[in-house]
Amino acid sequence: MLTFTLFLMLTVNGGPICERDIYRFPFPAAECERRWKASRDHVEHMRSNQPWECEWIDEATHLRDCWDQLDNARRYFLTSPVSQKYALQRLRDLIGANNYALGIMPDFLPVHRFTER
Repeated sequence: MLTFTLFLMLTVNGGPICERDIYRFPFPAAECERRWKASRDHVEHMRSNQPWECEWIDEATHLRDCWDQLDNARRYFLTSPVSQKYALQRLRDLIGANNYALGIMPDFLPVHRFTER
């Protein structure tokens, strides 16, 4: 398994994007959409109740953008390969090449912000 993981990291790290990259992320389309909507609603709630900019809003916006791009890639899976590649490229830019190669997505909400310290 370690060899396969290293192979993925070496071949995709900065390499070209292909349509099969969507299989790195094991989330079905409905789950991607659900997480994106929850993240979007969280950001909207934060912006309406806390109008000043803060680190928390920036972090939540980043998480929303990550899930938005994965949702876009899932929706464009059969209809538009060019749009899907663009969404996957943007996703790789957002989460980093290593996380992209391993299929690791960030949480859709900044969960660590809700726990006591």
